[in-house]
Amino acid sequence: SSLARRLPADHAELSDVRVEVSSWLENTLGRDDRSAAIADIAVVFTELVANAIDHTECGHVDVVVRAEASRVSIEVANDGSAALVPPVSRWGVLAEGDRGRGLRLVRALCDEIELVDDPERTIVRCCYRVS
Repeated sequence: SSLARRLPADHAELSDVRVEVSSWLENTLGRDDRSAAIADIAVVFTELVANAIDHTECGHVDVVVRAEASRVSIEVANDGSAALVPPVSRWGVLAEGDRGRGLRLVRALCDEIELVDDPERTIVRCCYRVS
């Protein structure tokens, strides 16, 4: 099961889509026994999309959330190079005061992270294991 959206690079749109993603996850995973996981996934989703909005000049952000029985994957893509994005290996150890608190959160919450870069597109894929 998956949910895909293209949203304008705007925080108001992000807020609406975050609510939609959370509701979709509640319906897909079950609200009662997975509420902490859904909250974590919403944080990851929000941080990744907010980074695309705040740190690039893209006009839109493409997102795909996929849910399986034991994992949820999130893919966030935008036009532009990831040349300014720190390597994933540094996301958990960025120094205090450095930008990147959101990346530290994503690193702490996700089991797998992949940063794909080509000259025209940046794609971040994350996997969150649902227990």
